[in-house]
Amino acid sequence: MLTLSRCVTVACMAFLCGCDISPPGSEQPSAYLGNWGVDLKNIDTTQKPGNDFYRYVNGEWLKRASIPTGYPVMNSFVEVNLRTEGRLQQLIDSLDSQAKKGSSEQQIYALYQSLLDQDARNRQGLSPLLPMLSSVEQAESHAELAALMARPGFPTLIDSGVVQDFGNPDRVVGVMAQGGLTLPGRDYYLQENLASLRDAYLDYITGVLIRADTTLSESAAKQRAHQVLEFEIGIATRHWPPARTRDRAAAYHLMTHAELVQYAPGFDWGVFLKDHPLGQSPDIIVTSDSAIQELAKFYSGAELVTLKDYMRFRLLNDYALFLTEE
Repeated sequence: MLTLSRCVTVACMAFLCGCDISPPGSEQPSAYLGNWGVDLKNIDTTQKPGNDFYRYVNGEWLKRASIPTGYPVMNSFVEVNLRTEGRLQQLIDSLDSQAKKGSSEQQIYALYQSLLDQDARNRQGLSPLLPMLSSVEQAESHAELAALMARPGFPTLIDSGVVQDFGNPDRVVGVMAQGGLTLPGRDYYLQENLASLRDAYLDYITGVLIRADTTLSESAAKQRAHQVLEFEIGIATRHWPPARTRDRAAAYHLMTHAELVQYAPGFDWGVFLKDHPLGQSPDIIVTSDSAIQELAKFYSGAELVTLKDYMRFRLLNDYALFLTEE
């Protein structure tokens, strides 16, 4: 899901790449972990490193650390994220509203202010998203929906990116992995002890569909929401479990476009790769390969109306932060 911090972070990092934001005469800050990257104050000397090296190295940090509000854990990644968000907020606060029009500073300032202007977003309602929703509505085939999934901002069944080729470190290649879920992972859809969470999620999907289409009755919305949830459960059953995704050998399956089409029939890879950035990579690492294979087959067998409802819901959910309060 897109977030306010993520959206502004991208803009700010692009800005930072081209300028020096240090105030005149200011000193450059020292390294956060000292001069050589190891924080010795976290060592717990009451622990014997041979007995429990983890607590020896991190013992004092474990005594001080607390889980921040809104987070399920606290670790170095969360700490870096919070520290980065704080620095970005300082950067944004330092921007001048009178910056030259078209400059990076002016664009970041305008973007941030537009995100904060909830009244204006309430007046706009769903209008900013209507072109994307209309594209989904007008699609008449699985192939047309696959083409939409290749466009920036549209939901898709795969995750993708660019990585160093594990088998040939001298180059970078495209990578694709299982995707398509709204909840954090497959277990949220499959574990029996999370049935109440799925019930709440079903109510949420129903509410989103009703708010997006006021002509939709609650019973009709509930039925369509159930189909969306069942579709996501179908995706989850085909996903690799987390432990298997961490098997680097199993997760490395290098394919050409032609090999991908042959390996995972059912999804319209030709139209997808035509417009997706992955199409620019002659070779693609297909991680969770059997999941991709099963997802392609699952996609081909799904009803078009279910796929369209799934994409509508995902669009509304993904962009909710940027739309009306309702």
